[in-house]
Amino acid sequence: SEIELELSEALDAGTVSASSVFLDPLVGISSATAIAPANQNISVVFDAPIDTGVVYTATITGINDCEGNPQTVDSTASFILPFEADSGSFVINEVLFNPFTGGSDYVEIVNVTNRPLNLKGWQLANYDEEDGLSNHKVITEEIYTVEAGGYVLVTEDTTDVMMNYIQHGVNNFIEADMPSYNNDSGTVYLLKPDSALAEFFSYDEDMHFPLLSTVDGVSLERLDIARDVNELGNWHSAAETVGFGTPGLENSQYYPTSGAMGEVSTDPEIFSPDNDGYNDILNINFSFTEPGLVGTIRIYDSNGRDVRELATNELLGLTGTFTWDGTTDKGEKARIGAYVILFEAFNTSGDVSRYKFTTILGGRL
Repeated sequence: SEIELELSEALDAGTVSASSVFLDPLVGISSATAIAPANQNISVVFDAPIDTGVVYTATITGINDCEGNPQTVDSTASFILPFEADSGSFVINEVLFNPFTGGSDYVEIVNVTNRPLNLKGWQLANYDEEDGLSNHKVITEEIYTVEAGGYVLVTEDTTDVMMNYIQHGVNNFIEADMPSYNNDSGTVYLLKPDSALAEFFSYDEDMHFPLLSTVDGVSLERLDIARDVNELGNWHSAAETVGFGTPGLENSQYYPTSGAMGEVSTDPEIFSPDNDGYNDILNINFSFTEPGLVGTIRIYDSNGRDVRELATNELLGLTGTFTWDGTTDKGEKARIGAYVILFEAFNTSGDVSRYKFTTILGGRL
């Protein structure tokens, strides 16, 4: 029912009235007054509350500055009253828990809905062995609109993040107090305004791409927001080509699951695990009609030698995805060449279905 408009300089308060402000779509204005003592902001009160989810454009006309100079060009600005968010509306998308020395952690969340949402009152927290879920920190106390599909980067030092990451969405940054997150392992909790749990992500430095010489300043990025947040294969180190982080922007390792073509399929045909942000991982997708299957996935080189046991007797859902990052069971990078993937699915009667695929691991020579 009320907005505050901020102008670039102080106003002549006597020239401000309800007729000075016009809204499109049309909304009746009860009053418009300059806010003393600075007289640089205008309080606008409406005849009736505005509608949620509608983009309004406010136009100011016919006012003078404090020196009496008349306004020569109408000033306009757009705003929106966002919808209230529920569990599942915001999800954790990127986490930097081991910043450069003296740097700041950050947590990125994304609005996964198709409408603008209000972030006001949402919280971050961590876990304490004595107190359990603790250190609740409110991200913002004010109405903060996150557009559909939009990103929000929360950190205690926005300047530090901007300086250290060449790819950043500074307009999506919020500087706020944060819980402390350990450099080796921990859990990020995302809470609703009533402190109810919306999502949590348990991280470990071993989740980083194993061939990195250091993980200092390297963020973990979520590959697919449609996959479970704590699915081990759903996170990858940010690409080196973007400076090991994409705060406030789409992830460099964003790789949504394409879904199984048939019961089991792989994607892409050729992948190159060099952490450059392009086809760094291989997705093995499955889609079954029978529940309660148990799966085992083994990867062999072209000579039939064991390279990686990706899953062993793991209870499967009807659909899902396993991810191979191109490393061996020893944590070494697999050689360039062709590999055979054997996916076996067993039911409770002991029947087994076998799926065999070939993939190419590429790279620079």
